Amino acid sequence: MRIVLPDRLVDGTVKQVARDLLDALGSERVSLCFRYITFAEPSATMSVALALRSFRQRRRQAGLDTMVEQDGLELGHRSNGVSYLAHVGFFRFLGLPYGNEPGGAPGGATYVPITVLDDAVLDGQRASPTDLLETVRSRAYALAATASSDESARDLLGYCFVETIRNVFEHAGVSECAVMAQRYPSRKEVEIVVADEGRGVHSSLVESFPELDEQRALLRCIEPGVTRNLIERGLGKWENTGFGLFVLSELGRRAGVFSISSSGWALSVSPDGVSIEEQPLPGTVVRIRVDLTDAEFFTNWLHNIVSTGERQQAPDTPRKRGASKGLNAGWL
Repeated sequence: MRIVLPDRLVDGTVKQVARDLLDALGSERVSLCFRYITFAEPSATMSVALALRSFRQRRRQAGLDTMVEQDGLELGHRSNGVSYLAHVGFFRFLGLPYGNEPGGAPGGATYVPITVLDDAVLDGQRASPTDLLETVRSRAYALAATASSDESARDLLGYCFVETIRNVFEHAGVSECAVMAQRYPSRKEVEIVVADEGRGVHSSLVESFPELDEQRALLRCIEPGVTRNLIERGLGKWENTGFGLFVLSELGRRAGVFSISSSGWALSVSPDGVSIEEQPLPGTVVRIRVDLTDAEFFTNWLHNIVSTGERQQAPDTPRKRGASKGLNAGWL
């Protein structure tokens, strides 16, 4: 069976890739063709990457071969899309010998390449949770600085990076995640994506909210105050307030798009409203695409979003203070 990746890796084509991989999972011989890719967005890139990693691993475990067609992957024969994916570390992330390693490209004024963050690397000695989160903050701000030279934009992007990355190490049950970002200067937008191969939103939230099914778990995870950690853990400013994804989803609602794919479902929040649909993909992928035109007002946005959230907060959620609720909490 031959699987041809679409010419554009965007939201609208990810589901078909997932279906093709599921249909081919048990086939005796499968070949993957990448040569026709001309364009790729970060969210679709990471979603497809997790799907392909899982696909190849499951087939290996079953003793089945997965061939990769080299046509179009070698230097001098790549399309613009394949060259971009090779440069940002996509193929090496899959375990294929093409292009840069994840994090190998220097990054620049318009992008952050696929970068794998491991908790052992982040804290050096697997230190305390607060030390780990302090290092997450430091690395997140460095990533934000790579994506934008504007101070107000860095504050906004730093917040987005911190809240998506810390969720992995606090809730996903894995020790690493992959980060990617792309800036679109003509539209003054930045897209940030954080992906992990952990247990998913439902498996995490059901520990504290056992009545949730997979779909409802995604809807609840963006409500103010919803967190697996209902009891304060003595982390000071790094206490998990359950406001991180709520704030990010409200940023998407006001100035872009927020989406999260996990546990078989994909939820999206934009100025057009909230939508949710089935998405048969492994892992968890969180995306925030935000317009930086009015980034200097981010502190005010954050204050208003948090104030509104505290008024709307459900009675079964804890009321805690922490960095997610404001820049003045000391995370920068």
